[in-house]
Amino acid sequence: MRRTTAALAFALAILPSGCAPLVRPHLIAADRAAIMGSITMHRPGFLNPTYIFDRILYARVDRKGKPDVDHLLLADVSSPRYVYLLDVPPGSYVPVGAGYAFMGARYWTRFHAEEIAPWKIKVAPGEIAFLGENRLQPIGEVEIGKMIGRLLRRLAVLLPPWRRAVIHFEAAPLDPDRSAEAEVRAMRETVTALAGTHWASIAENRLLQLGDPPRPLFTGWLFKHPALPVKSRYFSYDDMLGWGHAFRVRGGLEWRAPEDRARIAVRYVADGSGAPSLGDYLRDLAAAGSPEDAHFAAKTLLRGQDAYRVRYTTYAYPRQILLGAETQVFITEAVVVPKKGGYYALHLRALKRYFPKSERLFDRFIRHLDLAVPKKESPQ
Repeated sequence: MRRTTAALAFALAILPSGCAPLVRPHLIAADRAAIMGSITMHRPGFLNPTYIFDRILYARVDRKGKPDVDHLLLADVSSPRYVYLLDVPPGSYVPVGAGYAFMGARYWTRFHAEEIAPWKIKVAPGEIAFLGENRLQPIGEVEIGKMIGRLLRRLAVLLPPWRRAVIHFEAAPLDPDRSAEAEVRAMRETVTALAGTHWASIAENRLLQLGDPPRPLFTGWLFKHPALPVKSRYFSYDDMLGWGHAFRVRGGLEWRAPEDRARIAVRYVADGSGAPSLGDYLRDLAAAGSPEDAHFAAKTLLRGQDAYRVRYTTYAYPRQILLGAETQVFITEAVVVPKKGGYYALHLRALKRYFPKSERLFDRFIRHLDLAVPKKESPQ
């Protein structure tokens, strides 16, 4: 235990100068793994902010269950909230230290063996393991002498040789949050932070495994609270369109934008109701539209469920060919979600010039739908 503590203290001491015994293995893509997580800490005091750590030191756990602190791995790729350890061998790891920057100084803390047991994590090839959202509790922050000493070291960066001060402090880890909700937040930020890398694709796949739940909606201005979904006879939805009340249509509801610039409809079609079967309906959609359309039903996912998406263009010609008469161009986006005993048809039909804005709203709206199989079908 004494050798382990000394080795870790030595690594933390020389890390800022770039001489720490860090390992960066060269791996092929199929063997790579990654770990992500967040660490935050709030020091006592009214004016103290919440500190977000941007460095985490990991040690690989050997077969005996002990961390190898003689060969540390530095996670130094960070997003606004999370820190990533990329391209490492699969196996078990545990964080042994972490750091953040503040007012020109670099702060480092090390974790004791008895504290980091809940932080042990195992990662498989081609996987991003989620360390969780973690918090630290600072220790000994009320000691005035230490606080003054740290303040002077911060100010020292303004004097020659202008080196960043390195300050070590003690902190105790609190229980990590590794809930599905926390992992969803982490994977969503990963998709953006690591865009253009294969890790973003892995994060997207993990979101699908988690059900890819929609971002929660909140209402209120000063005191926000979660918005409650509206339950209809066929499905539940979040009233987020701002288009007014919904109109009843056969098998569902329809919403109409101001001046009828766009319409969104959600309908459930039951097998044996006299409506086209799923296969016939998809063929009809693919055949609809104009020669410039793709005429193809693309397979996609909606909240982790298999779905099909079709887009086509239609033209509304004036009844009489008059000078200055304008032909209206509509674009329809259809998403079809197969269900037991039928399917859901989700439609957006909008004037071409309003379609881009309406499509973004449509995509967000349908991701908040709860498309359960109705217990009773509407009268036919």
